[in-house]
Amino acid sequence: RCARTLEILKILAEKGKGKIKIYLRGLPGIKTQKEYNQLVSTEGVINEGPYVVPHDLSAMYNTVDMVWACYPYQVKKVGNWCWAKTIRIYESCYFKKPVFVQTGTEDCKAVEQYGLGICLDLEKIDKTVDYILAMSDVEISEWKKNINELPEHV
Repeated sequence: RCARTLEILKILAEKGKGKIKIYLRGLPGIKTQKEYNQLVSTEGVINEGPYVVPHDLSAMYNTVDMVWACYPYQVKKVGNWCWAKTIRIYESCYFKKPVFVQTGTEDCKAVEQYGLGICLDLEKIDKTVDYILAMSDVEISEWKKNINELPEHV
């Protein structure tokens, strides 16, 4: 549903040169079909299409190291994305996977408070790509440790 996300993921796959693989599930939005088609034709992108909840969740989450849980990019427009939490946050914690979320959201507050992943400024595409490419296994391990220690009530 988010052209900005699809653009960032495409650049990551291209610049990652095998270091990063993008695993996609779901269907593209009507407005992002062109960007989605460009992404799925990029080397390093695996597209397994639609999934069924809850049947496919375990296999889907256990295929990845981290989960993209950013809301669709809205520039500075105020909307539900500012206050609501995505279901992917809860699912990611359940399946013990660190997350990428968007700065300025409730998701980001929780991610920063508990050390569950990283908040990204989707306005700054190059900075976002460079940060992800520079992430270390140590950071990911620390986020996984924090998720494993996360109180169930959270």
